[in-house]
Amino acid sequence: PSDDTVKALVAQIQEVARLTLSRVNPNDKLPDFQFHPGSNLLIVIGSGSAVDVTRKVIAAMERSP
Repeated sequence: PSDDTVKALVAQIQEVARLTLSRVNPNDKLPDFQFHPGSNLLIVIGSGSAVDVTRKVIAAMERSP
């Protein structure tokens, strides 16, 4: 995928994860995200629940067309 496509996907993951986390655990600090293009990894830094929510968002997006 192009750089623009990757940036859009990462932004979408961030938005959905942060929105979900703010509703599920409003007292939790929102996670920080960093995309590493060389390894194609999205690094998520935050609490266990923040990482778990992000993992579920990514899994759901992978199943969606």
